[in-house]
Amino acid sequence: PSALLGAVGVCPWLDFTHSGGSVQQNLNMDLLPLSFVERGARSWVQAMVDSGIPEEEALRTSSPAIASDLSYMEKGKVFLVAGARDILRDDTLRFAKRAPEGAVRTLVVDDGVLGTHDMVLMMRSEKTEAAFDAVAGFCAERMAA
Repeated sequence: PSALLGAVGVCPWLDFTHSGGSVQQNLNMDLLPLSFVERGARSWVQAMVDSGIPEEEALRTSSPAIASDLSYMEKGKVFLVAGARDILRDDTLRFAKRAPEGAVRTLVVDDGVLGTHDMVLMMRSEKTEAAFDAVAGFCAERMAA
């Protein structure tokens, strides 16, 4: 077992190819501009290529939602939150589906407005409070493990 107690991701970026359907589906509803995400991905992959890693490998290792081997993951140590209207929502869902059974818990927040950006911006709503409570519960559980 690893020393990692757990990890929490809020709308994590897990597919540098941006191949999830939520990218196009939520393009006009997310506060996060796709151009920012694409620029960041290109920059990261180019840095890896510049260090001698082939581009295909750089994309694969930077895209665990679609390509990386997740068999190493331990049960119950990852909690991911995504907004129903986030462009990266499918990154979370596909990563959880590919991970070993029980390794990843997910929560999709649908507050009818901004999704997980409400959490990041600390905007108060019933849905974001419930999401914070779920994250806090996960953290307390992992600390007690």
